[in-house]
Amino acid sequence: MYPASVASVILQAAQWGLMPDGHHAHLIPYGNDATLQFDYKGILALVMRSGEVAHIHADIVCQNDKYRFNLGKVEEHVVDLSKDRGEAYAVYAMVRFKDGETAAIQMSKAEVEAIRKASRSGASGPWATYPMEMWKKTAFKRLAKWLPRLPRDVQEAIRKDNEAEYGQRTVEGVAVQPAAEAVKELVKKAKATEPTEAVATADEPIDI
Repeated sequence: MYPASVASVILQAAQWGLMPDGHHAHLIPYGNDATLQFDYKGILALVMRSGEVAHIHADIVCQNDKYRFNLGKVEEHVVDLSKDRGEAYAVYAMVRFKDGETAAIQMSKAEVEAIRKASRSGASGPWATYPMEMWKKTAFKRLAKWLPRLPRDVQEAIRKDNEAEYGQRTVEGVAVQPAAEAVKELVKKAKATEPTEAVATADEPIDI
C-alpha cells in the first residue's frame, strides 16, 4: 500500500476520534489503496458520544438460545452458557433513547450472508477474522436507517463505511450505484428462502 494512502486513513480515523487498530476501525487494503472501515464497536462509540442514547445492544442468536422477536421488539433472549449454543442463525440490534423510546431490528443469517457477499472484503479482513462482530455491525447499520434521531456525524460515519466497503455513494440515504441493486436482489432471494420478522423490507431502496 502507498504510504500516502495509509496516512490518509489514519487522518480520517482521527477526525472521528477513532484509531484503525482493529478494535474501533480497520485499515483495509484494496489493491494499492487503503480504506477506512468502522468496526461495530467504533460505530457504537460514536453513537454513545452523541448523548441521545441511553442503551444500545446487538447480539447473535444461536439455535439453542431462547429467543422471541415480535412486533419490532426483542421480547426474550436467554443464553445458557452451560451448553453449546449451536449454530448462529440470526442477529439483532436494539436501541433505547434517553426519553424511553426504543427500536429494534433482526436479520437472518441468509440476509447477512447476502450483504457479506456484496462486500468488497467479504472473504477477507474483518468479515473473515471477526465474522460475528460484522453480523452485529450489519444489523445496527440496518437499524440506523430507521433512527433519524441519530446525530448527523453517526449517519455520516455509516455512509462513509458503506462507500468504503461496497463502493456506494448515496443521496439522502439512497444508494445510487448499481452495487446497491445487487445487494437488494441478494437480500430478496435470502428472504424468499429464509423468512424473517425483520422490520426492514426488501422494498427499501437499499438493504445494507
